[in-house]
Amino acid sequence: MRKLLAVVCVWMGAFASAQPLASADELLDAIEQSDRDIERLTAEMQYHRLFELAGDEQTRLGMLQFVNERDADGEPATRRFAIRFDQTVVGGRRERDGRTFVFDGEWLTERIPSEKLMLKRQVAPPGADFDPLKVGEGPLPIPLGQAKADILERYAVTMPEPLDGIDHRADRPRLESYISAMEAAQLKLIPKDDDDQFEEIRLWYRSVETGVLPCMALTINRTGDEVMVQLLDFKLNEVARIDERLFRDEAPADWDVEITPFRGEVGNDGAMTPVHTDAVSPVLASVQPELLPAVEADVQLLDQHEMPEVVRALIEAPYTTPEESAALRVFHGQWTADDLALAEHSAANA
Repeated sequence: MRKLLAVVCVWMGAFASAQPLASADELLDAIEQSDRDIERLTAEMQYHRLFELAGDEQTRLGMLQFVNERDADGEPATRRFAIRFDQTVVGGRRERDGRTFVFDGEWLTERIPSEKLMLKRQVAPPGADFDPLKVGEGPLPIPLGQAKADILERYAVTMPEPLDGIDHRADRPRLESYISAMEAAQLKLIPKDDDDQFEEIRLWYRSVETGVLPCMALTINRTGDEVMVQLLDFKLNEVARIDERLFRDEAPADWDVEITPFRGEVGNDGAMTPVHTDAVSPVLASVQPELLPAVEADVQLLDQHEMPEVVRALIEAPYTTPEESAALRVFHGQWTADDLALAEHSAANA
């Protein structure tokens, strides 16, 4: 295990479980403190969106990189993140992606290599205290360090059973196994404002010795579109490798660049009211089915149970324990009865 921690932090192996949280209040308190020791964070990311009206869906696989910069007094200053998607799955077909989403504290930048296009959207005015992970405001609704009072002001918050709210999903068996193996607790958020773009938000967190870390989020907007985000293989601080090249602002000379300035409002008290559009929140919501890149001739059909090669290599690595291999297979939907038993046993004895 010590060797594994020096190489890679697999979710179940790298973060020992803490006592489960008993109430929504306890979980909100834990979320508010969850970023206090985090300076850098990386995680594998699986993004799935279901377009209710069109009946289409897409899955993207990639990596999240998050930087929590602090000022001289140690207080949070600027938060920025980058998401790089390596693969896209549409209609049972897998293709290379390469699309990136970057937020630097003010601008959300999307790069689309296949179209030689960079889209820059100013989602916060200069100098604004804007949190890209803030639920209901930021482009990536996975709150870390968000104030409990802020969440309670905007949402009616409950703590349903961990497996509640996923019965309708085709991937329910895989999600149930994953949630159970992670011993995740769930928060359900219902907006108090009828004009809010979301109908409901569900967040899953796992208790660890250092507090809580997010493992899954589900949002449903007013048109019925669903976005599911899952995170795995967290690395924190010194272990997390941040690729600063992803945060660069320039585009190649032969690319087109489209810039959209901030269109929200800033009150006298400094409070910011962004114009919520699909281009801002949630992340990737601007990608409509008809805008997805055409499947190239050399794209291979995706086996329903195909596993990314990087994950397969991690499972087979000599430093990965049987418990960690089982957790990875559960997460990627290739578990066996022995894997589930081993994952549950590991969680029970963590």
